[in-house]
Amino acid sequence: MLQKIFRILANISYWRIKPLRFNLRLDIDNEASLNLNQSSHLPCPLYVSKGAILQVGENFRIAKDGIITVRDVGSKITINDHVSIGANCSLAVSSGFHLNIGKGTSIHSNAIFSGAINIGEDCLFGPSVTLLSTTHNIDGRQKIRELDAIYYKEHGHSKNGPIEIGDDCWLGVNSVILPGVKLGKGCVVGANSVVTKNFPDYSIVGGVPAKLLKKRI
Repeated sequence: MLQKIFRILANISYWRIKPLRFNLRLDIDNEASLNLNQSSHLPCPLYVSKGAILQVGENFRIAKDGIITVRDVGSKITINDHVSIGANCSLAVSSGFHLNIGKGTSIHSNAIFSGAINIGEDCLFGPSVTLLSTTHNIDGRQKIRELDAIYYKEHGHSKNGPIEIGDDCWLGVNSVILPGVKLGKGCVVGANSVVTKNFPDYSIVGGVPAKLLKKRI
């Protein structure tokens, strides 16, 4: 039934609805693609633009003050089965990038995930974790805004380095993952760390910038 309702809404050029039961707000373009499992609970605002895709698996849960934004043609957010997301979290993707969250992953409060991100299965994210795949262009003497505009004109999107988080990773409170970082399977990131480079499977890392502290195995 829920899937049928969303299919109807997806055919309307602009719709904003706020039922008492779900407190759900939708801004969905008529050419957006929605695939939302009826066992999932989405009480938060959804913004899905023309040509964008939002796909949600079974038993997904997100707090009512979260927000999911999918902008631009070809952009996609995929949330697999049994994912849970806490209070005041933001998932956002644009410029044709894909944000994927693997099965069984749980995300605590105040997380910000933005850009081309692939998260594996059964990961744990502490409060206030930030993953950003896009960054400003600083290669030149012009103002940063001007450099960003030049880069966007040449490439059609902001400067981007996809982020990959392997299965069974645990990212501690306030940790930050910067563009282009790849963490292997089973990695642990200490609280307040800023990860600027890749680490292999089962690494335990921490610090600013994060360094290898030891291996789990």
